[in-house]
Amino acid sequence: MAVYMNEAKKANQMLRQVLYDYGSTEDFQSACAFRTQQKACRELCTLLEQTVLNGERHSLLLVGPRGSGKSWVVEDTFRKLSLNPKCKGNFIKVYLNGSQASKSVIFILDSFDLFTHHKNQMLLCNLFDFTRSANTPIAIIGLTRRLDVSEMLEKRLRSRYSHRQILLLCDYSFEEYMDISRSLLSLPDSFTDKAYLKEWRRHLEELLKNPKVVAVLKKQHAISPNLHILKSLLMLPVCKLGISGPFLDPVHFLFAYSMVNQDSMSVMLRGVSILELCLVVAMKNLVKHTGTETLNFEMVYDEYRRFTNQVSSHAVEFFSKPVAMKAFEHLISLEFVYPEDGGSSYTQREYQPVVLLLMEGQIEQAVLSYPNCPTDVVQWATNKN
Repeated sequence: MAVYMNEAKKANQMLRQVLYDYGSTEDFQSACAFRTQQKACRELCTLLEQTVLNGERHSLLLVGPRGSGKSWVVEDTFRKLSLNPKCKGNFIKVYLNGSQASKSVIFILDSFDLFTHHKNQMLLCNLFDFTRSANTPIAIIGLTRRLDVSEMLEKRLRSRYSHRQILLLCDYSFEEYMDISRSLLSLPDSFTDKAYLKEWRRHLEELLKNPKVVAVLKKQHAISPNLHILKSLLMLPVCKLGISGPFLDPVHFLFAYSMVNQDSMSVMLRGVSILELCLVVAMKNLVKHTGTETLNFEMVYDEYRRFTNQVSSHAVEFFSKPVAMKAFEHLISLEFVYPEDGGSSYTQREYQPVVLLLMEGQIEQAVLSYPNCPTDVVQWATNKN
């Protein structure tokens, strides 16, 4: 096996590139074209071809949670447009930095919902007006994780927006999750050493049938099927290639799982006050039960108050709203909670929309390891109902 160590180092570099940015070569791009995103890519590509080739004007929103592949769908679509000889050279991708009237112009608005917080939504208004009146074929593509983003538009803008949406979700089955893992860890046909490539593929199939590796991937899938987290988990075993051996080692998957799920956020969370911990648990439960990621302090405080009313006052102390607000603001400063509008909204701070940046598994792990955590809080945090 020692003869393969140089090849393993090459594989190390290739796979790390894939895990960092879904790959930069056509081989890797096709290997990582996950089924969930393929339909979105085809739909978006068709729409943009209509703009570039037929001079049609369109607007569309890509909606999905973090890690659902919104940015990847856009980048892969532009890659395909650039490979199409009819489209190549006939369009400009613009990140609000100008355009040329001689070509089709495609505007990409990442975090589209944040543009709705601009005063009078003037930027969006001008863009949509430009789409309708300009002689240049224009398409506007917005990316957001807010499912209610259409309702955030002012009435005058809703009539100008086409209301066309593509919804992306991180709802991979475990079988799809395993297929994605296989794609991310596969070497391309163009790999130079064919003998090593043959051995790599054999070892990879054995690895993905290994009970330890399957158990790790099952646990990670149950916590979150988010692909950003999957790539982080796969990164450590890949980084060991060419150092500890020429092929992936199941033991490194076990270590990677513990590292991914024992991150700095979980460690920091164990250092917050019991009130702050309760507010985090309240947010977790609200996200789980309401199905929305967007919360505000009033919602969180009401959930916290309902919990304290149900338990003994000796077990969990109840804090007033001003004290809880300070604790809530401290969670924002620690970046456990993020203001949807970046903190620039004129909304009262009690109703300022925020997003919880912690996953359910992280919170439960932190609560279970929190020093002298009240039993009622532990039960509240780990209750699966």
